[in-house]
Amino acid sequence: MNTDTRAPVFAHWQGREIPVDLLDSQPDPDIGSIIHLTVDVGGKLQRHPFKVTGKRRRHAPRSEHGLLSRLGLGGTDFPAAIDIDVAPHEPEH
Repeated sequence: MNTDTRAPVFAHWQGREIPVDLLDSQPDPDIGSIIHLTVDVGGKLQRHPFKVTGKRRRHAPRSEHGLLSRLGLGGTDFPAAIDIDVAPHEPEH
């Protein structure tokens, strides 16, 4: 039985939506966090560090709650995903 209740995380950069792979034990990224994303650079996939600059929750439309609405729980806010804005991170040496 799958008990995974974590909302998926998507990074937004240059008009692209990039799925963020997080370990089960890793917390959701927050503003200021550094994450590594695999992005297409010149036709090649490369892994690069990005800094989280914004964060918001994407909520499921009420119609997606179905059974929960019938049980009287439709007014509860259920996040469908977490969207983060990112910018390339240039580490200081």
